[in-house]
Parts: sequence; structure tokens; C-alpha cells
Amino acid sequence: MPSHNDVKLFYNEYYQSTPEDLNISENNIDSSPELINRVDFLLFYCSDKTVCSLLDFGAGLGGLAQQIKFKRPDWQLFATDVERKVNLLKEMNVFEKVYAEGVLIGRSFDIVAATGVWEHLLDPSASLSFLWEHVAPGGFLFLEVPNTTQEYHKIPDRMDIPHTLHFTSKSARFFIDRLNPAPDKVIIAPGGRPWEQEPINSDGGHLYSHDAVFQSFESYHAAGERGRDLRIIAKKPDVNMPRKCDAALT
Repeated sequence: MPSHNDVKLFYNEYYQSTPEDLNISENNIDSSPELINRVDFLLFYCSDKTVCSLLDFGAGLGGLAQQIKFKRPDWQLFATDVERKVNLLKEMNVFEKVYAEGVLIGRSFDIVAATGVWEHLLDPSASLSFLWEHVAPGGFLFLEVPNTTQEYHKIPDRMDIPHTLHFTSKSARFFIDRLNPAPDKVIIAPGGRPWEQEPINSDGGHLYSHDAVFQSFESYHAAGERGRDLRIIAKKPDVNMPRKCDAALT
């Protein structure tokens, strides 16, 4: 397991990038198939009939939020990350509000998303409970972590250096099952790049039909442990409070 200093040094190097270096801007939305796949997976479980609040925890340069803003312009988007990246997000005006830590104080969100984050945190149980505390009743926690049973991750890679825990579907479920309150519903499905489809709209955007998305998620389950990543959705019990999101899980 890498030390805290190893993790800090690793990220200090990667945080030197700027939006210009990475060719990211408000007018250049990241539309990689992998990101579209991830966003569609998340949105599949929440209807677009009402406005939702979403926190992207560990937002990086905002690719997930950019796509969600494009597909759900009425949603309230919030983000946290290290200070340098938060400042870049402010410059891009991607989020309605962007804070380092203050956004979490006394707040809960309909969706808390943390993609490529959980495997870097030093205490997986405590960090998961922390995220769960900020999910509103009836809301969702969405996680994506590397699936270390898959062949892809058996090849050493520099990006794995700051990983503090290696997840399988069983180990992920171990932590999810210990959340309090216990989730109403849980989905743990292989993700990554098991499928790529052509966009269905004529202008070249990446919008998928409900049937296409559903069939793709069926293939996730059929893939067993072969997916490069694990995608986890946990629904928090709704305790005498109206939901802002209608779940397809119920």
C-alpha cells in the first residue's frame, strides 16, 4: 500500500495540467465513449422529470459534470476536488457552485457521484460512510472503481500507484452492505468499455435510446467480472421525505 506522501507526490505532478494543456473548455465537452457510457449508466436510474442536485466528489476537470449539464441543463451541479482543480472548474463555469469543502457542510444531494476516487482514499470504510451521509433520503450514491479481477489490471501501470485498495465485486459489496442506513437497492455491474454504439441523433451527439442503454446494461451483468471497472449504485431509503428523482430501481 502506498504511503500518504506517495499519493501526495503523485497527484502534485498530475495537478500541474491546465485546461489549455488538456484542450478542455466549455465549448469542448469531453465526449469519449467511456465517459458517455458512464453518464448514461448514471442517468438511466434517475428520471428527467424533476430537477436534481448532484455532487461530483473528486470532480477532476469536470468531464462528468460537463456531460450531465449538457443532457440535464436544469440540474444543480456541485463539485469538490483539490484546490487547484476547483479553481480550474471555476474558470470553466461548469458548475453552479464549486467549493473545496464548504459545499458539503450541512448539505445533502440527490446524487453523490465519485468516479475513480474511492480506490485512492486511505480509509475506504470511513470515506464511503462520509459520502453516504451526504446522500439525501431517496437519493443515490454512484461509484466507479477499477475491477482488479479483470485481465487489464493485472498489468502494472503507473496510474495504479496511488491506489490504496484493490476492489472486486465481492469486496465492494462488503463495504456497501455495512452502510447505515442500509441501502434499499444496490447494483454492482461491470463497466468500462464492454460496448460502444453509434449516436442515434443526426447531429453527431451522443444520445442513446432507453432500449439501447438497457440492453447495454444487461450485457454488463452477463459479462460477470470481465468489465474493466465496477460501477456501483446504492439507493438510500426514503424516510418520510419526497424524492426529487424517480428511480428505475424500484
